[in-house]
Amino acid sequence: MLLAAYDWMNSRTQIGIVGAGPAGFGGAWLTPQILSDEALRTFGMSVAHFIDATRDAKVDVLLQNHMLMDPIQPKLDAVAARTSGQPNPFVVGRAEYQKFLKVMDGCTQVNLERRRK
Repeated sequence: MLLAAYDWMNSRTQIGIVGAGPAGFGGAWLTPQILSDEALRTFGMSVAHFIDATRDAKVDVLLQNHMLMDPIQPKLDAVAARTSGQPNPFVVGRAEYQKFLKVMDGCTQVNLERRRK
């Protein structure tokens, strides 16, 4: 689900993703053999689709529930201390969000290639 949130401190609308897409699989794609080969291929197709969909939607917010992929506590601390005009630490920009998904795609493709050997 896409989420549009208005950043009152900086007078901007930001676009994020909530509870959908490849991140919903969790870290299962990183752990060898947790997903079947077919499930991992499906995951890879989901990531590819998500890259296009989030690019088209102009997503610029990274809100990740896996702390190893994107440590959240420093961002929460920064939000708590934030004053008017300071950047929101969850707004990473469109290019950085796409880079995050491309790393996920790359890891998935490497995992699939390793299984073929």
